[in-house]
Amino acid sequence: MTEDDVPLTRRESLSLFPEAILWDVVEDDQFRDVLGVKLDGVIVFDGDKARFGRATFFDAIREVYRSGDASATVKDADGGEWWIEPGEDGERNILRVRNVQASFQLHGFVALHQDAESRLNEFDAALAFAGLGPDALAEWRERFTGRPLRNEELRHLDAALDHTPLEIGRKIEQQFCGLTGKTETLVPADRDYYENLIGKGVAASVPHLAAEVLAPHINRQLALHDPAATRLTLLLASHSWILAASDIATLA
Repeated sequence: MTEDDVPLTRRESLSLFPEAILWDVVEDDQFRDVLGVKLDGVIVFDGDKARFGRATFFDAIREVYRSGDASATVKDADGGEWWIEPGEDGERNILRVRNVQASFQLHGFVALHQDAESRLNEFDAALAFAGLGPDALAEWRERFTGRPLRNEELRHLDAALDHTPLEIGRKIEQQFCGLTGKTETLVPADRDYYENLIGKGVAASVPHLAAEVLAPHINRQLALHDPAATRLTLLLASHSWILAASDIATLA
Protein backbone atom coordinates (compact mmCIF):
# COMPACT_ATOMS: atom_id res chain seq x y z
CA MET A 1 0.00 0.00 0.00
CA THR A 2 1.40 3.35 -1.02
CA GLU A 3 0.98 6.58 0.90
CA ASP A 4 -1.66 7.67 -1.61
CA ASP A 5 -3.70 4.55 -0.81
CA VAL A 6 -3.92 5.28 2.94
CA PRO A 7 -7.44 6.51 3.77
CA LEU A 8 -7.77 9.95 5.32
CA THR A 9 -8.95 10.25 8.88
CA ARG A 10 -12.05 12.35 9.53
CA ARG A 11 -9.94 15.11 11.00
CA GLU A 12 -7.64 15.08 7.95
CA SER A 13 -10.65 15.14 5.62
CA LEU A 14 -12.09 18.19 7.35
CA SER A 15 -8.72 19.94 7.24
CA LEU A 16 -8.93 19.98 3.43
CA PHE A 17 -11.66 22.64 3.58
CA PRO A 18 -10.77 26.32 4.04
CA GLU A 19 -11.71 27.56 7.50
CA ALA A 20 -13.98 30.21 5.97
CA ILE A 21 -16.41 27.56 4.67
CA LEU A 22 -15.75 24.73 7.13
CA TRP A 23 -18.76 25.49 9.33
CA ASP A 24 -21.09 25.60 6.33
CA VAL A 25 -19.74 22.25 5.17
CA VAL A 26 -20.04 20.58 8.56
CA GLU A 27 -23.60 21.89 9.07
CA ASP A 28 -24.76 19.88 6.06
CA ASP A 29 -26.42 16.78 7.53
CA GLN A 30 -25.83 14.56 4.50
CA PHE A 31 -22.14 15.46 4.43
CA ARG A 32 -21.76 14.49 8.09
CA ASP A 33 -23.61 11.22 7.53
CA VAL A 34 -21.27 10.25 4.67
CA LEU A 35 -18.17 11.19 6.64
CA GLY A 36 -19.46 9.66 9.87
CA VAL A 37 -19.04 12.91 11.79
CA LYS A 38 -21.22 13.64 14.83
CA LEU A 39 -21.91 17.32 15.46
CA ASP A 40 -22.86 18.36 18.98
CA GLY A 41 -23.66 21.85 20.10
CA VAL A 42 -24.44 23.99 23.11
CA ILE A 43 -27.91 25.10 24.19
CA VAL A 44 -27.89 28.52 25.84
CA PHE A 45 -30.70 29.99 27.93
CA ASP A 46 -31.41 33.64 28.66
CA GLY A 47 -28.21 35.27 27.51
CA ASP A 48 -25.84 32.60 28.80
CA LYS A 49 -27.43 32.12 32.24
CA ALA A 50 -27.38 28.38 31.59
CA ARG A 51 -25.46 26.28 29.05
CA PHE A 52 -26.02 22.60 28.27
CA GLY A 53 -24.39 20.17 25.87
CA ARG A 54 -27.01 19.53 23.20
CA ALA A 55 -26.79 15.73 23.19
CA THR A 56 -26.86 15.56 27.00
CA PHE A 57 -29.85 17.90 27.18
CA PHE A 58 -31.85 16.04 24.52
CA ASP A 59 -31.10 12.67 26.13
CA ALA A 60 -32.52 13.99 29.42
CA ILE A 61 -35.70 15.06 27.60
CA ARG A 62 -36.02 11.61 26.03
CA GLU A 63 -35.69 10.08 29.49
CA VAL A 64 -38.57 12.23 30.79
CA TYR A 65 -40.81 11.02 27.97
CA ARG A 66 -39.62 7.41 28.12
CA SER A 67 -39.94 6.92 31.86
CA GLY A 68 -43.10 8.91 32.44
CA ASP A 69 -41.54 10.30 35.62
CA ALA A 70 -42.39 13.76 36.91
CA SER A 71 -38.89 15.03 36.15
CA ALA A 72 -35.37 14.17 35.04
CA THR A 73 -32.10 15.79 36.05
CA VAL A 74 -29.45 17.23 33.77
CA LYS A 75 -26.18 19.01 34.52
CA ASP A 76 -25.19 22.25 32.83
CA ALA A 77 -21.74 23.04 31.45
CA ASP A 78 -20.59 24.21 34.89
CA GLY A 79 -21.78 21.06 36.67
CA GLY A 80 -24.90 22.62 38.16
CA GLU A 81 -27.97 20.40 38.47
CA TRP A 82 -31.28 21.25 36.79
CA TRP A 83 -34.66 19.53 36.60
CA ILE A 84 -36.66 19.00 33.41
CA GLU A 85 -40.41 18.64 33.98
CA PRO A 86 -43.28 18.15 31.48
CA GLY A 87 -46.24 20.53 31.65
CA GLU A 88 -48.91 22.33 29.63
CA ASP A 89 -49.43 25.89 28.43
CA GLY A 90 -52.89 26.28 26.97
CA GLU A 91 -53.23 23.57 24.33
CA ARG A 92 -49.50 23.01 23.93
CA ASN A 93 -47.22 20.59 25.75
CA ILE A 94 -44.18 22.27 27.26
CA LEU A 95 -41.10 21.48 29.30
CA ARG A 96 -39.91 23.48 32.29
CA VAL A 97 -36.20 23.57 32.96
CA ARG A 98 -35.46 24.84 36.46
CA ASN A 99 -33.10 24.97 39.38
CA VAL A 100 -33.28 26.91 42.63
CA GLN A 101 -32.42 30.25 40.99
CA ALA A 102 -34.13 30.16 37.58
CA SER A 103 -36.82 28.55 35.44
CA PHE A 104 -37.28 28.37 31.65
CA GLN A 105 -40.22 27.20 29.54
CA LEU A 106 -39.71 25.32 26.27
CA HIS A 107 -41.91 24.25 23.34
CA GLY A 108 -41.19 21.88 20.50
CA PHE A 109 -39.36 19.03 22.15
CA VAL A 110 -42.31 16.62 21.96
CA ALA A 111 -40.73 15.80 18.60
CA LEU A 112 -38.37 13.60 20.65
CA HIS A 113 -41.28 11.63 22.20
CA GLN A 114 -41.53 7.90 21.45
CA ASP A 115 -45.32 8.10 21.06
CA ALA A 116 -46.42 9.06 17.54
CA GLU A 117 -49.79 10.48 18.66
CA SER A 118 -48.07 12.81 21.12
CA ARG A 119 -45.66 13.97 18.42
CA LEU A 120 -48.42 14.63 15.89
CA ASN A 121 -50.63 16.50 18.38
CA GLU A 122 -47.76 18.85 19.16
CA PHE A 123 -46.96 19.21 15.46
CA ASP A 124 -50.54 20.33 14.75
CA ALA A 125 -50.35 22.83 17.61
CA ALA A 126 -47.01 24.15 16.34
CA LEU A 127 -48.41 24.63 12.81
CA ALA A 128 -51.38 26.59 14.16
CA PHE A 129 -49.13 28.75 16.34
CA ALA A 130 -46.94 29.52 13.31
CA GLY A 131 -49.97 30.47 11.22
CA LEU A 132 -49.59 27.51 8.87
CA GLY A 133 -52.42 25.32 7.63
CA PRO A 134 -52.77 21.64 8.60
CA ASP A 135 -51.43 20.56 5.20
CA ALA A 136 -48.20 22.58 5.55
CA LEU A 137 -44.75 21.02 6.02
CA ALA A 138 -45.96 17.63 4.76
CA GLU A 139 -42.44 16.21 4.75
CA TRP A 140 -42.14 16.96 8.47
CA ARG A 141 -45.51 15.37 9.21
CA GLU A 142 -44.26 12.21 7.54
CA ARG A 143 -41.22 12.18 9.83
CA PHE A 144 -43.34 12.87 12.93
CA THR A 145 -45.58 9.96 11.96
CA GLY A 146 -42.76 7.49 11.45
CA ARG A 147 -40.31 8.18 14.27
CA PRO A 148 -38.97 10.68 16.82
CA LEU A 149 -36.76 13.36 15.33
CA ARG A 150 -32.99 13.14 15.55
CA ASN A 151 -31.04 15.81 17.40
CA GLU A 152 -29.81 17.56 14.27
CA GLU A 153 -33.30 17.67 12.76
CA LEU A 154 -34.75 19.88 15.49
CA ARG A 155 -32.97 23.03 14.32
CA HIS A 156 -34.27 22.53 10.77
CA LEU A 157 -37.81 22.12 12.08
CA ASP A 158 -37.42 25.27 14.17
CA ALA A 159 -36.31 27.16 11.06
CA ALA A 160 -39.30 25.89 9.06
CA LEU A 161 -41.69 27.05 11.78
CA ASP A 162 -39.87 30.38 12.25
CA HIS A 163 -39.97 31.43 8.59
CA THR A 164 -43.69 32.28 8.57
CA PRO A 165 -45.39 35.68 8.32
CA LEU A 166 -47.08 35.27 11.71
CA GLU A 167 -43.85 34.36 13.50
CA ILE A 168 -41.84 37.07 11.72
CA GLY A 169 -44.57 39.52 12.73
CA ARG A 170 -44.11 38.55 16.37
CA LYS A 171 -40.37 39.11 16.12
CA ILE A 172 -40.81 42.50 14.48
CA GLU A 173 -43.19 43.53 17.24
CA GLN A 174 -40.65 42.44 19.86
CA GLN A 175 -37.97 44.52 18.15
CA PHE A 176 -40.17 47.59 18.12
CA CYS A 177 -40.59 47.20 21.88
CA GLY A 178 -36.81 47.07 22.44
CA LEU A 179 -33.95 49.51 22.19
CA THR A 180 -32.18 47.84 19.26
CA GLY A 181 -33.01 45.48 16.42
CA LYS A 182 -31.64 43.55 13.47
CA THR A 183 -32.37 44.53 9.88
CA GLU A 184 -32.61 40.88 8.82
CA THR A 185 -35.62 40.46 11.12
CA LEU A 186 -37.46 43.25 9.29
CA VAL A 187 -36.42 41.96 5.85
CA PRO A 188 -36.05 38.15 6.08
CA ALA A 189 -33.60 36.57 3.66
CA ASP A 190 -35.10 33.08 3.71
CA ARG A 191 -37.03 31.86 0.66
CA ASP A 192 -39.33 29.83 2.93
CA TYR A 193 -40.69 33.04 4.44
CA TYR A 194 -41.78 34.44 1.07
CA GLU A 195 -43.23 31.12 -0.05
CA ASN A 196 -45.26 31.00 3.17
CA LEU A 197 -46.32 34.59 2.52
CA ILE A 198 -47.54 34.24 -1.07
CA GLY A 199 -47.67 30.48 -1.63
CA LYS A 200 -45.39 28.25 -3.67
CA GLY A 201 -45.51 28.29 -7.43
CA VAL A 202 -44.35 30.08 -10.57
CA ALA A 203 -46.73 32.56 -12.20
CA ALA A 204 -46.54 33.69 -15.84
CA SER A 205 -48.98 36.58 -15.42
CA VAL A 206 -50.95 38.49 -12.79
CA PRO A 207 -54.17 36.52 -13.49
CA HIS A 208 -52.22 33.27 -13.19
CA LEU A 209 -50.60 34.46 -9.96
CA ALA A 210 -54.01 35.37 -8.55
CA ALA A 211 -55.89 32.22 -9.55
CA GLU A 212 -53.25 29.50 -9.33
CA VAL A 213 -50.85 30.63 -6.60
CA LEU A 214 -52.29 33.26 -4.29
CA ALA A 215 -55.98 32.35 -4.24
CA PRO A 216 -55.53 28.78 -2.93
CA HIS A 217 -53.05 30.05 -0.34
CA ILE A 218 -55.45 32.79 0.81
CA ASN A 219 -58.31 30.29 1.02
CA ARG A 220 -56.23 28.02 3.25
CA GLN A 221 -55.45 30.98 5.49
CA LEU A 222 -59.13 31.93 5.73
CA ALA A 223 -60.02 28.37 6.72
CA LEU A 224 -57.97 28.82 9.91
CA HIS A 225 -60.57 31.33 11.23
CA ASP A 226 -57.76 33.22 12.91
CA PRO A 227 -57.71 37.06 13.12
CA ALA A 228 -53.98 37.22 12.36
CA ALA A 229 -54.43 34.99 9.30
CA THR A 230 -57.33 37.13 8.11
CA ARG A 231 -55.22 40.28 8.39
CA LEU A 232 -52.54 38.55 6.33
CA THR A 233 -55.02 37.70 3.58
CA LEU A 234 -56.16 41.33 3.45
CA LEU A 235 -52.56 42.39 2.86
CA LEU A 236 -52.14 39.84 0.10
CA ALA A 237 -55.46 40.66 -1.58
CA SER A 238 -54.43 44.16 -2.64
CA HIS A 239 -54.96 43.58 -6.37
CA SER A 240 -58.35 43.32 -8.08
CA TRP A 241 -57.40 40.06 -9.80
CA ILE A 242 -56.64 38.47 -6.42
CA LEU A 243 -59.84 39.80 -4.87
CA ALA A 244 -61.87 38.30 -7.69
CA ALA A 245 -60.16 34.90 -7.65
CA SER A 246 -60.14 34.13 -3.92
CA ASP A 247 -62.83 33.44 -1.35
CA ILE A 248 -62.04 36.74 0.34
CA ALA A 249 -64.37 38.41 -2.20
CA THR A 250 -67.34 36.67 -0.53
CA LEU A 251 -66.58 37.96 2.97
CA ALA A 252 -68.88 40.63 4.35
